[in-house]
Amino acid sequence: MAVVYLARDRKLDHEVALEVLRPEVGATGDRGIDARSDVYSLASVLYEMLAGEPAVTGASAQSMIAILMTERPTHLRVLRDTVPEEIDAAVAKALAKTPADRFASAGDFSKALDVKPGTLAAARTASEPRPKSKRVAIVGGVMLLAAIVAAGAFAMRGKHGSSSAVAGTAASLGQRTQLTTSGAVIVPAISPDGKQLAYITKKCASGVCKYTVVEQDVGGTTTRMILEGASAGCYLEWSPDRRNLMFNGTVNGAHRYVLLSALGGEPRFITQGVATFFAGGDSLLIGPCLSLRLRLLHSRRIARRLGARQHSRAGAGQGIAAISSMPGTSWIVTLILQQPHGLWQIIDRAGKVADHVVNACTCGGKATFDAVWLQRLGDGTGESIARIAVDPATGRLATRQDTMVTGLFTGFSITDDGKAMVMDEGTYDFNVWNLDSADVLKGRYPDERRVAHASSPVSANLSPDGARLTVRRDVPTGGGHAEVRYWLMPFGGGMENPINSGGRPFYVAWSDSVTLDLGRQTPAGLHLTEMDVRTNAQRNALDLPDSVLASATSFSDGWAWIPATGDKIIVKRAGKAHEYAKPPGVSFVYDVIADQAGNRLFYTGPDATTGGDSLTFGVLSPDNGAFTQWGALTAEFGHITPLAGGSVFIVVSQSQESLSFFKSSGPGQMRPLGVSPRPLRNLSVSRDMKRASAFERDYRADAWMSKVVTHD
Repeated sequence: MAVVYLARDRKLDHEVALEVLRPEVGATGDRGIDARSDVYSLASVLYEMLAGEPAVTGASAQSMIAILMTERPTHLRVLRDTVPEEIDAAVAKALAKTPADRFASAGDFSKALDVKPGTLAAARTASEPRPKSKRVAIVGGVMLLAAIVAAGAFAMRGKHGSSSAVAGTAASLGQRTQLTTSGAVIVPAISPDGKQLAYITKKCASGVCKYTVVEQDVGGTTTRMILEGASAGCYLEWSPDRRNLMFNGTVNGAHRYVLLSALGGEPRFITQGVATFFAGGDSLLIGPCLSLRLRLLHSRRIARRLGARQHSRAGAGQGIAAISSMPGTSWIVTLILQQPHGLWQIIDRAGKVADHVVNACTCGGKATFDAVWLQRLGDGTGESIARIAVDPATGRLATRQDTMVTGLFTGFSITDDGKAMVMDEGTYDFNVWNLDSADVLKGRYPDERRVAHASSPVSANLSPDGARLTVRRDVPTGGGHAEVRYWLMPFGGGMENPINSGGRPFYVAWSDSVTLDLGRQTPAGLHLTEMDVRTNAQRNALDLPDSVLASATSFSDGWAWIPATGDKIIVKRAGKAHEYAKPPGVSFVYDVIADQAGNRLFYTGPDATTGGDSLTFGVLSPDNGAFTQWGALTAEFGHITPLAGGSVFIVVSQSQESLSFFKSSGPGQMRPLGVSPRPLRNLSVSRDMKRASAFERDYRADAWMSKVVTHD
């Protein structure tokens, strides 16, 4: 402890001494000091010379000593991606807390720092000159060692902006292995080394579904619960060291990313935006909700709720929807919302783009050491997973893409080396029930009131008078493909008649009890029209250049719609168009519906002040453009139905598949009607609230692992 005592009078010496102080000195004084203690001090100086900052930092001497005794330094490659992996690993070992885990001597440390020319060449782009062979050695002082190591590190810097094409290797899925047999698996996640599996299970009772995170060894059958009682579960990711899991879902009434210890314990809040592990699990990359800036947080700073080490702008768009790091490299993969498309970019820590690809949807994806794996929508509700090879040295994408699998699933995961993929595979059961509204609240579902049952997606929407409904089905067309088709059906069931609109509509909604709003895609964009279901006569046509809309609704003399960006509502009536920016306090608007009788537009959007944990409902007056908020509810999804007399029926999903019902007649007049005792996906009601059409979905699946086979 003499070092600390000396520093009481000399602040500069104090700081320097603490930064190179060995943990065993702080714990036992000078007892047990040997060559391994000198290795630690040597590595501390080398760390600071390469990283530009000490391995141990803190606001006070006490905090620095606490960090010194308990926490690992951040890996060098997190702070400086040009440091070779061998040097990073050697310095990390030399800085181990326990002397027995370090190198036995400076000579052993020197051998570990020996970076062979071939190692540097593997990380060098083809356009760079071949570096001269440099043998890193400790020969007389730390300064010489650091200078040589730094020179070697700079020699491997890649030119990430290279425009040369990457051919890439073809890939397909090979041998499959079933990992679970419970039939209750969603969102499976394989650990980076392929040794452990985590997944989410769902259990519903009295209309409320609870989600549990479960972990097991690959090849084993013993399971262990990591988290219980979540009201939604959407995403899982293992840390590279398998010590933690990242979970995205609703915990304690708030939708967020949380950190779960694999040993159990309370979840720790990360963000309401997006997040991923980075740099071997030492750090987290965080993208705040509806922001385009990434934050890099080191694990020790996260525990203290301290600020970010670095900010990087990820690109232009409405926000970051997903992030992933490419293991073994410094590359970051981001999904930028550019509705209706998703812009996937490979960027460095400064935000410089190495390459990009545009996905037709804003679906998720993953990164491995040598590829980006993207989820893509099919022509029905079927989805596919595409693999695009990446050059780890330059971050450039290959010119070819391979579709690995097509089907219905809730999530997929890949090992870091890209040699194994895990996804859930199972069967769906879809049902549509036409009921009295009172039966919905009482949970009475007589078999004779079920009007549709299928293993492929089917849903329905009730007309305002409750006399008929539209039925939407995904019809298989062969080869794993499907297309969406619509029919009309009487409320009591019976024959379904196809909707004949002169083309295949992708959007169908009730305008009044005998009129449908229809939307179909054209080469120039979208064609909107109203159709009388009795005669098939069409009127009130409107052509838009947009390829996708968030929502659309008709007036007798025009239309209102929300662009895919969700940042405004556009109203065009009697040939005149008006644009209204999204209402105050709303992140974006995603639903709009006209009240024909009252000349009002009802809107729905997530509340900006809660990070998306609640929804705002209100009215836009097309006459003067005034917005009036009617209320807000804690919910993940919601929809408004105008009722007779000027009030509205609101159905919200306050957790996954748990529906609650409200009635409102004006601002601040939100009256709860009850909660469905049965898990439902959605519900539509007639304007007099006497009839209802309920849609439910059940999914039974297990986790399967497939080998990834690459072909030259």
